[in-house]
Amino acid sequence: MSDLGIRPITRLEEPRKRRIGAFGGIEYVQYDGIFSGRTSTGKFRVPYRIAAPVNPEKGNQTVLVEPPHFNIALGARVFYLGEEFLFSRGFSHAGVGWSTTSFDGRNRRILDPTVPGVFIHGGFIEENGRVDDEIISEFAEALKIDRIARRILGDIERRSITGFSDSSDPVLRLITSGLAEGVFDFALPFTAFGHDPQAAISAGLYDGKIIVVNSEFEGASSEFVDRGIALN
Repeated sequence: MSDLGIRPITRLEEPRKRRIGAFGGIEYVQYDGIFSGRTSTGKFRVPYRIAAPVNPEKGNQTVLVEPPHFNIALGARVFYLGEEFLFSRGFSHAGVGWSTTSFDGRNRRILDPTVPGVFIHGGFIEENGRVDDEIISEFAEALKIDRIARRILGDIERRSITGFSDSSDPVLRLITSGLAEGVFDFALPFTAFGHDPQAAISAGLYDGKIIVVNSEFEGASSEFVDRGIALN
């Protein structure tokens, strides 16, 4: 949200599409396009990818949003939760580029680095690129109201978010900054570390459900130990 209280204008451009198969008897299509607009800190033009039932009425009216990991992009969809688990239950999945930073040439945070004309002008500088977490929350908002998103997804009742290791960082930052409030009903950051969400929850910055799984290091993570300061 901008300083003037006016919601930034964002939109999904018309995507390419291809069928990706049937899961539990539900036929799915993958849509690849461009999400563009302006967050409260600057303009952006980034790739998006949505996987949804061919017939939106076959879905469960829930979309899982995933910020891409710098090395393996949408790994929660492909490797960890898996397409069979998600799609046979009617979930839709949506990923969007959120950072132009690369690490030793690995730059999948932008989702598809081969797409021309991609940029992020807002957010903050990290290493050799920029990071704008607000793109993720604006994308999730657009999934409910954008004309193209509604054609692809139908009526969405629930929006969840997940990320792992590198991509758990923006998930937790969205929670702790208040940018997830009113956008995501449930958050599942895993192999996560840092960005303790408990103070934000107790301050009313997020009232959805959250499960944090830390398996990145051995031993308990002090940031995530329940200190009894928030109920969620």
